[in-house]
Amino acid sequence: MKRYKVLLIDLDGTLLGSKKYLLTASFVFFFYLAFREFGIGLSKTISLLKSLRATMEIEGVSNKTNMQRAVELVAAKFHLSPSDAESVLSKKLLWVFKKVKFCFYPFSNIDEVLKTLSQHPNCRLVLATNPAWPKECVYERIRWAGIDRKFFEFVTTSDFMHSVKPSPNYYQELLDRLGVCAADVLMVGDSYKKDAICKVVGIDFHKVTSKGSRVHGFEDLVLFDVARPEAASPEPALSRRFHDL
Repeated sequence: MKRYKVLLIDLDGTLLGSKKYLLTASFVFFFYLAFREFGIGLSKTISLLKSLRATMEIEGVSNKTNMQRAVELVAAKFHLSPSDAESVLSKKLLWVFKKVKFCFYPFSNIDEVLKTLSQHPNCRLVLATNPAWPKECVYERIRWAGIDRKFFEFVTTSDFMHSVKPSPNYYQELLDRLGVCAADVLMVGDSYKKDAICKVVGIDFHKVTSKGSRVHGFEDLVLFDVARPEAASPEPALSRRFHDL
């Protein structure tokens, strides 16, 4: 039986449901409202969103976090200082996410999911969501899922990560940060495109699916031995619990 020390768990579509088409339309609309004070119309709003995504997908700039790259783009576009751009971007993104809360819903069996995960107390749990958004926006969605973020050792956000899904570099960065080898890690997610790419760096993938208000597949984790019986290796400094960072 394959043994794992670390579970990487996706958020959207895995622990939190959403009405995808409604979410896309609503996000663009409220993003437009948030930035209209800068004199941009709807078409330029869409262009800005695409540019933000594109700048985070650029490979080979590991010295800058995803948030730092997004801030640089906003600063240049609206002629703001880096500190002002970071403040504007953080506040407006959080405002947008709070406005689109109605597009998300917690899975009705989330308590069963958490119980399943809690059955492996010696396994390190990491919330491996796509780190395109700052921590405040991610924390909001964790709460909407009905989960305490302290349930996870680490949460990926744009504040700390240097790549986004589906780049293999995202998964390699997680391995380096957690101080583990790929053979000891299992990625749990709903997307073959964004999550299964972890296989490129040697991480195994387990797919879950949502149907209606429930998510299916977590119950299969009992088939895995996700906590080694022998003594766990010392936890590296970089992998201390995220809420202490």
